[in-house]
Amino acid sequence: MKGDSKTVFTLGEIAAYGAGFALMAVVCAYFMALFFQTGGSGQASAATFDSPLAPATSSPSALDIGSGSAKWRSIYLSQNLNLDGKIAWMSASTTAGGGPATNNSIGMLKQGSIGVGFTNIAAGTVQTITIASTTIPELLGIRSGDRIFMTPPPALNDNIIFAGARALTDSIEVKVKDMRTSGSALTGSNNWSYLIIR
Repeated sequence: MKGDSKTVFTLGEIAAYGAGFALMAVVCAYFMALFFQTGGSGQASAATFDSPLAPATSSPSALDIGSGSAKWRSIYLSQNLNLDGKIAWMSASTTAGGGPATNNSIGMLKQGSIGVGFTNIAAGTVQTITIASTTIPELLGIRSGDRIFMTPPPALNDNIIFAGARALTDSIEVKVKDMRTSGSALTGSNNWSYLIIR
């Protein structure tokens, strides 16, 4: 019943409200137990996802998974790993003497095969061939100073040796040398394998 200055609930109303609050408390406790376990600080338990998991678009570069002192053990992927940064081997972050190690990270890997054609190489001379991304689009993104490893083809003329290679901006430069001391000029073209590391 209602008075002039305050509201008075009956025992039945109080019991109904109490049952409602109790049910809400049980539901909240269930979901909290499902996603969190106590132990000084909240920790997320196992969860499954049926949609993409993405960070907030406002500042994704400020978010990490794990830290230098709290690392995940393993990661398993069934498809691609796409990175904008470097891969660093933290186990090599210090040298045997305790100082910082260098060259323990990779910023880019690029591999493939390209056709290298040399023409009119005179005996005893070196010829330099440059293959650019305008001809091989896959070479786009290579920088001058990147490390390059080249594998000559098995069909390379026995008198021609691989004399060196270097990465240039969006291109690869290959040098070959004719080891003969005399004879007519040699011409040829074969597919060479390359590996670029930054």
